[in-house]
Amino acid sequence: MCDGFVGNVALKASEGLATMLGEFIREEFTRGPLAKVQAMTAWPVLKRFKRRVDHRRHNGASLLGLRGLVLKSHGSADAVGFESALERGYEEARHRVLERTIVAMQPYVEQLERRHRAQPSAAASA
Repeated sequence: MCDGFVGNVALKASEGLATMLGEFIREEFTRGPLAKVQAMTAWPVLKRFKRRVDHRRHNGASLLGLRGLVLKSHGSADAVGFESALERGYEEARHRVLERTIVAMQPYVEQLERRHRAQPSAAASA
């Protein structure tokens, strides 16, 4: 969990790294005839790896602190990314993430309320 700026920096860095590594691997497997044969052998593994690191498949961030289920999609999301965000929203609704989060946070809310009531108000001390 982090704020939007930090999250965006981490997101952009990881997307850039995944793209860069993909380009490096592609370059290495096209350097010569032997590398191309090796690429054909490695293709099934590389294809599965590419699918796992595809940032479009991990689109959609839940926003906490709201009174409903809200997912933020990446601004440049294509159809694959948008579908991923919709699937994430569906799964969060199906698994009652909002309700479970409220229940899990209730002890902390009560603790903060007790702490707030115990503090003298600014009006009473004036």
